[in-house]
Amino acid sequence: MNRDPETPRPLPLWTVVAYLALIIVATVLLYVSMMAPVWSLPDSTSAVEKAQLANDALKSSLAAGGGLTGIGLALLAFRRQRENERTTREQHALELRRLNQSDEQARQQQITNLRLQAVEQLAHDNPTVRIGGLHNLELLANQNPELRQLVIDEYCAYLRMPFTLPDLYNVDYDDPEFQVRRTVQRILVRHLERGDQYWEHKIVPLSGAFLHHMQFRDCELHRPTFVNCIFTGDTIFEDTTLHTGKFHMATFHGPLAISRTEFHESTGFNETTMIDETTLRDSVFRGTVRWERSTMHKKLDCSETEFRDVRFTDTRWMAGGTFRSCGFSGSTVWDGSRSDSDLAFENGSAEPLS
Repeated sequence: MNRDPETPRPLPLWTVVAYLALIIVATVLLYVSMMAPVWSLPDSTSAVEKAQLANDALKSSLAAGGGLTGIGLALLAFRRQRENERTTREQHALELRRLNQSDEQARQQQITNLRLQAVEQLAHDNPTVRIGGLHNLELLANQNPELRQLVIDEYCAYLRMPFTLPDLYNVDYDDPEFQVRRTVQRILVRHLERGDQYWEHKIVPLSGAFLHHMQFRDCELHRPTFVNCIFTGDTIFEDTTLHTGKFHMATFHGPLAISRTEFHESTGFNETTMIDETTLRDSVFRGTVRWERSTMHKKLDCSETEFRDVRFTDTRWMAGGTFRSCGFSGSTVWDGSRSDSDLAFENGSAEPLS
């Protein structure tokens, strides 16, 4: 059980008794040792002289006992002083802990209030206020690393909000909401790029988001989910690392360019639609790849890319494609896939479609 630092430690009773007994025994032994010569004096010694010697022995013994008592009292005073100092230190440390706890509670409350204010700004009718809220969240995350995943979640949630463009191929860049969303994308990508501004995170939950000109260059993404996303404009993954990427049911209305990118663990492109050109260059899939029931409307240009345990099931290449200097290791499955045009394999190893 924790002891109150204001309560001094009690001196054990046995210590006091033992020290008193030591004083008494030492006094008696000294008296006896000093009386021994007196007791051995010849009978011719006068009684007055013997009484004087006995009195001197008694005084000396009592003086020695008093000295031992004084030493004991000095030690007790020293112990009390040390106890007082220790108690003062403990009280100071306790007060400091209380102040730190109070400061931390006040800090956490302030952070919570600032975050709530920024989130409220994201729901404001004025686009300028919404953009201000985005920058306030960024500042808050920069100053408080423990909030970075939470802020990433807020950004991704904003991009997942319903949004449509009248014309996916002729974007009105002056549209206020479009400007807000572009700001979200810029901030998010800035803190997924490797470097001093990189934010550690566990997931990038973008499933269902509308993304325009989403360009990841020199980024590292942990568990990015692009399920059912709509991509417009140029989508780029360049010099980037993805840990468990999910692109199921996503639609790419613009070109998709993947270069010098590594896909770790599993990657899925099931039921994905590529309406524009798709290029894969000098990239590596280090985990399983699932490209099932997907459709590529324009030619696939894949070069110098390594696949491991890849499954093309019921995939359709409407304009054919080229696998140039690609490597396929592990199992490679082409069940039910077909190409409406030539699908060529150059300087690589793969099983051609039947």
